[in-house]
Amino acid sequence: MKLDSKLIFKIIFSISSVIVLIFLIIFLFNNYKDIHLKGILGKLGDKYYQDYYYDEIEGNSDQVKSFLKTFTKKGLKISLETLGSYNGKKSLESIKELELNNCDKNKTYIIIYPQKPYDKDNFKIKKYLECK
Repeated sequence: MKLDSKLIFKIIFSISSVIVLIFLIIFLFNNYKDIHLKGILGKLGDKYYQDYYYDEIEGNSDQVKSFLKTFTKKGLKISLETLGSYNGKKSLESIKELELNNCDKNKTYIIIYPQKPYDKDNFKIKKYLECK
């Protein structure tokens, strides 16, 4: 039995399309997962800086600004373990979700970069995930 060349082309094209579609779905799922986990990490960082770290800096307004200015370029590196330990149970759900995704507590971290005018609300965060 001899197969028609058009039929062979259709079969090969169909199989190739299915393979490409599977890889596309896997890529999009992993990309969404990464974005979602970085969002959680970013929210933890926001709360850490605004509700804890900034308030722990001692000194008057000028001293606080001077201190934070030193971290504008190098930033403040905060591990996932630290983010989960500073406020008791408030961050527990977020930390558990990151742990469920096998994120390493020591290799998953944020870096906070204080920005002018060096108050509670002016900072940037870079997020680094190390999840399996």
